[in-house]
Amino acid sequence: MMPAWTPHTYAPAMAAVVARVDQLGVSRAELARRTGIDRARVSRLLAGQHRPYLDEAQRLAGAVGLAIRAGGPASESPAGGG
Repeated sequence: MMPAWTPHTYAPAMAAVVARVDQLGVSRAELARRTGIDRARVSRLLAGQHRPYLDEAQRLAGAVGLAIRAGGPASESPAGGG
C-alpha cells in the first residue's frame, strides 16, 4: 500500500523542490511552461500557500531534476535533469 500524500510527506518534498528551483534560478514562468501548471498556481505552491496534488509536485520536481514518491522525500532523478 502506498503511503498517503500528507503534510508530513509533501512539505519536505516541496521544500527540496523550492531549494532546487532557487539553486537553479528557474523562474515561475519557466516552471509553468515546463510543467503545464498555471504560473500563478506554481507561485502559490512554491510559497506554501496551497497544498500540491501529488502529480503537481511530481511535475515540479521533474522540471528541476528531482523525483518525488508519495511516501518519501524528493531525490535526484536518475537522469539528473534540470
